[in-house]
Amino acid sequence: MTLTSADDSKVYDGTALINDTVDVTGDGWANGEGATYNVTGSQTDAGSSDNTFTYTLNEGTLAANYDIATVEGKLTVTALDDEVVVTITENSGTELYDGSEKTVTGYEVTSISNPLYTTSDFTFSGTASVSGTNAGTYDMELKPADFTNNSANFTNVTFVIVDGTLTITKRQVTLTSADDSKVYDGTELTNDTVDVTGDGWANGEGATYNVTGSQTDAGSSDNTFTYTLNDGTLAANYDIATVEGTLTITPVTDEVVVMITEKSGLYKYDGAEKTVTGYTVAISNPLYTEADFTFTGDATVKGTNAGVYNMELKPEDFANTSVNFTNVKFLIFDGTLEITKREVTLTSATDSKVYDGTELTNDTVEVTGEGWADGEGATYDVTGSQLDVGTSDNEFDYTLDSGTLADNYDIFVVFGTLTVTPVTDEVVVTITENSGTELYDGAEETVTGYVVTNISNLLYTEADFTFSGTASVSGTNAGVYNMELKPEDFANDSANFTNVTFVIVDGTLTITKRQVMLTSASARKEYDGTALRNRNVIVGGDGWAAGEGATYNVTGAQLNVGTRYNTFTYALRAGTLAANYDIMKVEGTLTVTPLAVPNFDLGVVPSNVADCLE
Repeated sequence: MTLTSADDSKVYDGTALINDTVDVTGDGWANGEGATYNVTGSQTDAGSSDNTFTYTLNEGTLAANYDIATVEGKLTVTALDDEVVVTITENSGTELYDGSEKTVTGYEVTSISNPLYTTSDFTFSGTASVSGTNAGTYDMELKPADFTNNSANFTNVTFVIVDGTLTITKRQVTLTSADDSKVYDGTELTNDTVDVTGDGWANGEGATYNVTGSQTDAGSSDNTFTYTLNDGTLAANYDIATVEGTLTITPVTDEVVVMITEKSGLYKYDGAEKTVTGYTVAISNPLYTEADFTFTGDATVKGTNAGVYNMELKPEDFANTSVNFTNVKFLIFDGTLEITKREVTLTSATDSKVYDGTELTNDTVEVTGEGWADGEGATYDVTGSQLDVGTSDNEFDYTLDSGTLADNYDIFVVFGTLTVTPVTDEVVVTITENSGTELYDGAEETVTGYVVTNISNLLYTEADFTFSGTASVSGTNAGVYNMELKPEDFANDSANFTNVTFVIVDGTLTITKRQVMLTSASARKEYDGTALRNRNVIVGGDGWAAGEGATYNVTGAQLNVGTRYNTFTYALRAGTLAANYDIMKVEGTLTVTPLAVPNFDLGVVPSNVADCLE
């Protein structure tokens, strides 16, 4: 049997040509047997090669049963014969002429009509360079023949050249003679400056200039000039433009300031008319004089009353008459007739006195300063007054007389002062504390208040001082209690008196002791053999205060005939103080008289009588 790999062909397309078909001819494989194939043949570029392959017998297929021949087919890639156009664009460059050599080199492949064709498929054997120095256009001049197709895959390659150039441009040079001007001064105006602008001259090149422009009179002309190129400076390398400046003589256009100062006058108001006339001139440019202008106004000002009167000249009262000056300005500096106000000071009187309870006044007004103009003046209404200690303005008003105008005066009103000084002599105020006397009765007693019993100065009253103490005294037990006011409890409130003395006359609360007489009773009897006693004690005098008292121990006794005091003692009850009482103790008497004796037989004496006699 024969195993044959496939034949195949195509036109070059940049990809590998393969075909893995294997034909089995001859007796072929027995039923159920066979092989697998590995076709490795490949052709990419134009040309032919074997379509190589190998095979592997399937399992159960024995090589001994077969005579196997292999035949490799052909893979053929043919060259592309369609035209391929390669566009070569020479590099270009533009340089400004500067006197040195310039060069442009190289090219670019700007287009290939078939994308399978690349720059590696051809070679260049020319010179891709162009050089030049002077202004102009220089071609690189590549030719299609400088390029060779080296690829077997393409048989129809055309090289197209797009020209590139080296362009050296001319320098743009502008030669400008100077503009100049001045105000006419009678001398020639020239200026030989020539400015070179634009690109300017190349290094080491240039020109010389002959400036012939001139202007003497007022007006303008071209500042003419010619030029000559220096050796080595070629006109072909430049575009040279000439611009002639302008020389101008102008009239005097700077502002000429003519300063007109009106004359001034200063007068004091006196009721008479005053006058100022004329003006003075100052000029900023010495070439300009008073003969170069005219005046058509009135340089006079008059006035009578106080105030400022302007002469009121105007710039239009003056006119420039000189053709040599076109900008003349007239400045007016005001002059004035000033009539100043008379300064008048009206001063009311200053006065003083020691406080006496009457108002202090003084209606004198003094006129000082420059005083009133003749025949003018004022009347005055003085209203100032001062009653109490202190100072106040001696106020007043004034009324100008008929024909006296306030605008003609600066009137200063000065109030004098009215001063009332305090009384410095001592004023003695006698304060007498109230007093009271009460009999002790066990209750609290009180005395309040005081009386102003004397003031040494009749102008000083109780309204001129205040009291800040406590005018009260209280007590319960017998004794003398002082109210104890102090001078410092009283304060002078009147600014009219500076030396006030407060004298205190003491007042008291007196609680007198109760007068108590304790009298033991008196008794009498005939002797009866028993002691005579009497326990009574009589309380006399003021007696005890309510709720108070004493207990008594009467000890007096009389047994026999005779008399003795009915002695006793007493003990004050709790809360009863001996200091609240003057206690007088009076002892009564106990008297036992003899028993009356009846007429008995002397020989017979009753036993009881005998006992008494014993």
